[in-house]
Amino acid sequence: MSNISPKLKVVALTEVKHKSKWSANLIEFNIPGYNIFSDDLSCNTRGIIIYVSQDLACKFVNVNVNFSEFLLLEVTGVCAHNKSMLLKS
Repeated sequence: MSNISPKLKVVALTEVKHKSKWSANLIEFNIPGYNIFSDDLSCNTRGIIIYVSQDLACKFVNVNVNFSEFLLLEVTGVCAHNKSMLLKS
């Protein structure tokens, strides 16, 4: 992704773990220039990863629900006037 111009600000991937390999280490998915956010890659789900450019402020948003296969992030600096945006995958 580092060769793409202009640089992507946010990239969301689902089902990042192989069907027969249930253990994954987050460092395997690291991409320079991006902060990485994921659901719990150690559980029995296929996994979600969201990459956010390091030039954007981003944080997890905790939601108390029974469904566990999702990520909710608040990203600041994407829009004009430094407004926040919620991202869900």
